[in-house]
Amino acid sequence: MGGAIWCGDIDIYANPSYRLIGVISRTGREGHITEKEARVRANGAMQQVLSREVARLLTQSIFEEKNVESKIPRKSKACPQ
Repeated sequence: MGGAIWCGDIDIYANPSYRLIGVISRTGREGHITEKEARVRANGAMQQVLSREVARLLTQSIFEEKNVESKIPRKSKACPQ
């Protein structure tokens, strides 16, 4: 059985103010019968999770107060540096 681990670190900034809107750090693991199938599943899972989080953060930044920056963690940390 094959397995694949994925990680994603995304920092989102507003343009042109370069104000930090949010940080997304997620990891996951997908398994399948072959290594290739596990990588394909991991890619799909990563895209789904990260795109959902980006959409949530952007929507939240539009509808919430401008001073939410104090709640935002400053470092992406899901992926090893």
